[in-house]
Amino acid sequence: MMKRRLFAAAFSAAVVSFWIAPAAAQVTTGTIVGTVTDSNGVVPGANVVIHEVNKGTSETVVTDATGGYTAPFLTPGTYRIEVNVSGFKKWVRDGVILQVNQRARVDATLEVGRLEETTTVVASAPLLRSGPSAERLCTTLMESTLDGLASTTEAQNG
Repeated sequence: MMKRRLFAAAFSAAVVSFWIAPAAAQVTTGTIVGTVTDSNGVVPGANVVIHEVNKGTSETVVTDATGGYTAPFLTPGTYRIEVNVSGFKKWVRDGVILQVNQRARVDATLEVGRLEETTTVVASAPLLRSGPSAERLCTTLMESTLDGLASTTEAQNG
């Protein structure tokens, strides 16, 4: 009887740990990435300031040799992206909405000018969603399409 209780307790602990472990590993942040360019190509060394509008916080990252930047581990929310580099107008994009586990791409094309001048992106294409969830969506859509084609072919040949 004691062995049975001990086994039941161990089994219950194992089951609970299987439920808790995935919950602890869930992602609760997102990432903003992009490339900064001008009319001649990429712009390394640009300061990219990521402002979280609702909380009033900001983080600055610098573009690498390929003009790319990554701002990981951002809380979901609405962001304002500013790009500053000497010899160019300041570039601004408001209203970037970041969701959990999203990898939002915000590319900037700079114009020659003074930092006191600003290029503001008002209307832009929706952010590209990439990463595992987008891949699952594409796979699901492709499987649905193929299943539909198979059903149509069977009906025509049937």
